[in-house]
Amino acid sequence: MTSVDTQSFPSPPSGLLQHSSGLTKTESEHHDVQAEIYYFKDADDGTHPEIGEIVNLTPKFLEIRQVTIKDVRGVEKSYTLEEHGFQFVHHTASMKYFGDEKAVESEHFPEVEAFVKKVYVRLSLHSRL
Repeated sequence: MTSVDTQSFPSPPSGLLQHSSGLTKTESEHHDVQAEIYYFKDADDGTHPEIGEIVNLTPKFLEIRQVTIKDVRGVEKSYTLEEHGFQFVHHTASMKYFGDEKAVESEHFPEVEAFVKKVYVRLSLHSRL
């Protein structure tokens, strides 16, 4: 693994999101926030980042974008797969502990796959009506 100097790059905020509105959000408040989102990319010379370079946020593999994160609570149903490329759906996973990789693959993945198929079929039928 290559050792990379990351001193010239700002430290990432906790969770890779920086809430810049300075407000404490309560359940009753609805507002958009500005945030820096960290995207990982190939370097300009075409090299791919190694895991250590991603973990260390090596600048040549990082692109930071200032974005607005929209608060859509209460209007989730107005976002559709056909119009927006995503849609909010509700699902509660039956699996509660995700520390066992084999159990996740054998139990959770099939559950998610079945859920996605069910939702996709429902959305496909609804869009044809």
